[in-house]
Amino acid sequence: MQATSGALGLDGGADDDTVINTGTIDVDSEARVHQDFAVDVTLVDVTGGQVDTSIEASAMSVGIFGGSGQDGIENHGTIESTATSFISRTEDSYSAVGNLAVEAALVADVQAIGIDGGEGDDAITNFSTITVGSIASAVVNETSSSLVATDISSLDAGVTSQAFASGIEGGSGDDTITNHNLIGVTATADTFMGTMIMSALSIDNPLATASVASAPSAVAVATGINGGAGADTITNNSTINAKANPFAQSVEADASVAGLVVATAGTRSDATAVGIEGGADDDTLINAGTITAWADAMGNADSVSVALALIPVPTGLVFPFANAEAVSAAHAIGMSGWTGDDTIDNFGTITADADASMVSVEVSAKLGFSGSSGGGGESAAAGAAAFDMTAEDEPLSLQNGVADASSTRMAVATGLSGGDGNDVMTNSETGTITSDADASATGVNVNASLSIAVAPSAASVAGDAAPAATGSGASGNGQQAIADLGVLADAFGIDGDAGDDRITNNGVLDVTANVSATDVGAK
Repeated sequence: MQATSGALGLDGGADDDTVINTGTIDVDSEARVHQDFAVDVTLVDVTGGQVDTSIEASAMSVGIFGGSGQDGIENHGTIESTATSFISRTEDSYSAVGNLAVEAALVADVQAIGIDGGEGDDAITNFSTITVGSIASAVVNETSSSLVATDISSLDAGVTSQAFASGIEGGSGDDTITNHNLIGVTATADTFMGTMIMSALSIDNPLATASVASAPSAVAVATGINGGAGADTITNNSTINAKANPFAQSVEADASVAGLVVATAGTRSDATAVGIEGGADDDTLINAGTITAWADAMGNADSVSVALALIPVPTGLVFPFANAEAVSAAHAIGMSGWTGDDTIDNFGTITADADASMVSVEVSAKLGFSGSSGGGGESAAAGAAAFDMTAEDEPLSLQNGVADASSTRMAVATGLSGGDGNDVMTNSETGTITSDADASATGVNVNASLSIAVAPSAASVAGDAAPAATGSGASGNGQQAIADLGVLADAFGIDGDAGDDRITNNGVLDVTANVSATDVGAK
């Protein structure tokens, strides 16, 4: 099921247009889907089938769209562009046996743009206020997924919210973009998953593989001005504020898998905020005003556990992977050349602020084998039938496998970023660049355990611990149970990145990176 809405203020259409706004443009699109009844899907002995109960709610708003051609766009009035998407499901349950693909994902997707030049070499000039906001929200209160694979099979029951917001988009072509007034851009994404129970097992066929995903993720991207493809010239003479704010939460998640299975039950929150981005090709970026880029990624995984049961399989087959990682990542960039040989000059004030945090997290990974059961955990897939390690009909070996319950906070703030290519970047005498990266973890506990009764040489190795990046794990003969806790913060005033760059600083660079870990532990 797909619910789609779109709102467009002025549309230039094809050919070379001149578009001038001196009035008020207010565009608002909204897509809402709510299921207040339980979804229950049961499939048995299905061969080569596909079931799709996925739901996507999409909304898009654009104030002015130039379309194709070489357009001239001037804004002397007010533009407000807002897009909202909300999707929710009270309860769902999926049980499948056989060789099939089940699509049961929930996706809330929004995009809001103030001015979009479209294709062609456009000239865009803004003299007034542009306000852009995108809000995406996805909620599932309770979900249960069970997959028994007799061949290559998959089940996707993920929950995703993604919000994209941009003040001015140049689109493809060699564009000239000039800003003389306030551009305010906000992207917000919220994803909530209540109780999640997942089990997966591959049987009968030694080549049977299963891919299972039931994880919450939130993505928010906010950009003040984006040149897009082409050799663009972008100048800011006023104020640009770009804020990205995603939040992903998982209250309780329990995943248990056995056999050749790739399972994902982690929680992820990604924030990206950019003041000015040149895009592809050789761009010229100039800031004579004020740019603030703020990326704030937040996550909460109250209780997440993953158990991976190893089984004897023919030697050389792919190893299974169970992922219950909890990740919050924030990237804030004042001005970015991206790719190409770019020229970037700052004569004004740039602030790049990246914050990544996660609280109240309890994640654990168990990996194991028992001669009398599937091992690895106490939930559904761990209760698989017994396997005979002494069977002589074919050579068997214990699987390699990884169960990962790591937890990571990563914040990166950059004032000027050259990206790929040979760039020339200058912070002038009047230029001030402030980069601040903060990553924090509060009340986070991760643990890993490994138990392999049939492998006498298996060893348990505890990792080192440090306040800013603690971790632990266990490993055996090709098997790993991982529980790392990472809190990382990087801040750059000017970053040339790849290529032969020329960097000149005649102004002020104020760069700060902070990490904090409170009431955390790993074992």
